[in-house]
Amino acid sequence: MEFVSDLVIICIFGGFVAIDTAAGWQFMFSQPLVACTLIGFMLGSPEIGLLMGILFQLPWLAEIPAGGTHTSEGNVGSLVGAGLAIHLLQKQVNTENIILVIALLWGVLVGWLGGKFVNSMRKRNVFFVYRADRAADDLDLTRISLLNIGGVGHAFLIGFFLIAISFSVGVLVVGKMAAFVPSYFDEPFAYSKIGMLALGVGTMLSMFLRKRNIAYFFIGIVLSLLILLIL
Repeated sequence: MEFVSDLVIICIFGGFVAIDTAAGWQFMFSQPLVACTLIGFMLGSPEIGLLMGILFQLPWLAEIPAGGTHTSEGNVGSLVGAGLAIHLLQKQVNTENIILVIALLWGVLVGWLGGKFVNSMRKRNVFFVYRADRAADDLDLTRISLLNIGGVGHAFLIGFFLIAISFSVGVLVVGKMAAFVPSYFDEPFAYSKIGMLALGVGTMLSMFLRKRNIAYFFIGIVLSLLILLIL
């Protein structure tokens, strides 16, 4: 039953994360740092959720799902990775570092595959757009509102079922694979975790170390040092 309860929680929350990513609201709770921490609280391991959120957030900083931009579904992938890591750690399938790295890799793969679903979702949204245009011609505000709700609901269902499938496969298949990794690989996997963090830092630096942004980078460093000195 623990698997079922975790699945229900992560699927419902994941549907709202999928909406917040691009379809509506955009309160930014869908960002990995926030979403993974929240799912950590929901599943009883906020510290693991926060850690996974940090590791997932940095590499996907450069991806902005605006307009017709093609991006991966990093937010949903991060949520699946964090949920999988928490579930497998609670089941004590293997050591912490081995589980975290495997969950990270699975989350990245889910995010990439999720991007394909988002592209297909955008094509299906043409169904709502055509009908919204006709409703606008008829000045039918009620129908326009219902079509808008339908589009948002479409995003929710995509996120819900993507997470339901990927989390289930993660627990039933990837979890079994993780159990076969010898525990003495824990230390090498710890370095892999650091490598993921380094990749994220590299992504962040590539965004800020440009002529128009470099001033903000050094301002942030100076302010951080001042705060440390004051405290």
